[in-house]
Amino acid sequence: MFGNYLEKIDIQEVESYGNLTSSGRMYEEIIGIVKARTGKIIERKKAKEMVFTVFFSKNDFFDAGAAWLKRLFARQYPYVYGLFELIKTEVEGVEEKQHGRLACLLQSIESGIILNRICKRI
Repeated sequence: MFGNYLEKIDIQEVESYGNLTSSGRMYEEIIGIVKARTGKIIERKKAKEMVFTVFFSKNDFFDAGAAWLKRLFARQYPYVYGLFELIKTEVEGVEEKQHGRLACLLQSIESGIILNRICKRI
């Protein structure tokens, strides 16, 4: 599944998203996207909620409060969102709470950076 998806992915979108997150400007970018597309002004807390909903919710989770933000993220970053969806896809016969796979992967990356890079420098 991943191989087929990665063949069609827009690498420029993924690099742009990576640069945005690495720079620490993700929430501010989301605030700007929401304003440009809807005219609504949201607080940083709401932008963070949007990102967390995309990362940690099930693929079919679209509650009334977060649904429009999740859809907006999917429209702005379709290939990134698609990759997240693929990682969280539930496979029959595999462990429960498979939508948590992305969260575990992100935590593993974060702990690797903390332990293998930051702690070594300290």
